[in-house]
Amino acid sequence: MKHIKTFEKCTDEERLLYDDCNDCWYWRVSNKYPDILIAFDKLGIPEGEFEWLWSEDNHLLKDVYLFKTKYENSGKINWSYADLGWKNPDYRKPPMYMGKVEISDEDRNIRKYNL
Repeated sequence: MKHIKTFEKCTDEERLLYDDCNDCWYWRVSNKYPDILIAFDKLGIPEGEFEWLWSEDNHLLKDVYLFKTKYENSGKINWSYADLGWKNPDYRKPPMYMGKVEISDEDRNIRKYNL
């Protein structure tokens, strides 16, 4: 069985470097409809969380980054997004890039069938 990534604690060295030492991962996602909704399903993002990213008002956006952050103190998961020009602040532990979410024709057909 494949695993995307296991959650790890910050090291003592990272605690000295970063004020925000939460573990974070991010993926590049196309906002083309219905591909973005398929990516949401693949990543486990709650339904309705970022649906406005693919709306007609935002058609100039081509791709976005979706971030999954696990807060060390509470263990809670938070989803956020950024455009492709995003820069990581110095005080935050750099998130790990997990690649672009690939959408196949089979994924699209399954989504069509489920609708």
